[in-house]
This record gives sequence, C-alpha cells and structure tokens, in this order.
Amino acid sequence: GFLLAIFSLACLQAPFYGMWRKFVEGDLGMAPWVHRCAGLAELAVLVLRAGVAWCAFRGSEVVGSLEARRCAAAHVIVAGLMGGALWTWPCGVAIKRGLLPGCMVLLSSSLSTSRWLQLAEAKGIGAEERLTWHAAAACAALVGAFSACS
Repeated sequence: GFLLAIFSLACLQAPFYGMWRKFVEGDLGMAPWVHRCAGLAELAVLVLRAGVAWCAFRGSEVVGSLEARRCAAAHVIVAGLMGGALWTWPCGVAIKRGLLPGCMVLLSSSLSTSRWLQLAEAKGIGAEERLTWHAAAACAALVGAFSACS
C-alpha cells in the first residue's frame, strides 16, 4: 500500500509539473523534462507492480513468476530513481531531511520485492535470480546517483 500511494502521487509530476514544483518539491535545479521523465518512470512502476498489488489486496500469498519478475523490474526502476534522489537532496540542494522519504521508498521496495520473489520460488525463481535482481537494483541506484551529480 505504501509504495502504491507514493508512486500514485509521484507520477503526477509528469502531467502537472508546474503544480508539482510549486506545491511539492520546489526548484531542485533540474530541467522540467527530468521531472516529467521521472513521473513516467513512476507510472511504469505502478503498472509493473499491479500484479503483486492485486495479490496483496486479495490477501493471497500465491504469485506467479511473471508478476514477481515484473515487480523486480519495477524495483530496478525505483532504485535508479531513488539513487538520484539520495544524491540530490543532501548534496544537490543541501536538504538532508529529503533523505528520509527516499530511504523509506528504497527500503520498502527492496523488502517487498524480495518477499514476492521468495513467494514465487515454487514457480521457478530461485535464490540466484533473486540476488541478480537485487544486484541490478544496486547498480541502478549507483547509476541514478551518478546521473544526478553530473
């Protein structure tokens, strides 16, 4: 529910960047297209996590390998976005309290993705694949951070 709420709101920066800048983040020194692309990426996260969200809302612990892999792909996107946020807030705009939301989103995404991948173990997703997805997310976070600082 937490990630669904966060990304449902955050994706609104794509179509409503002016309002997003005025009422939510202010001027972070980035071009508007960066925020619009981030909003589209956050919409992609919602779409990719839809299958596991449906399972969670039904209270089901049965998830297919396709839904689990889509959730993992969404986590890689989240890690890239949050990598950028984890650099931007404390270093780019010097607002350290901006770290907390990014850390909470990254932690929630990581834990929930790991859970869904474990639940899909019977469907052919093993520990090696789970580690590969988390390694990809760690690389995405680094790419996001380096992209934000350049």
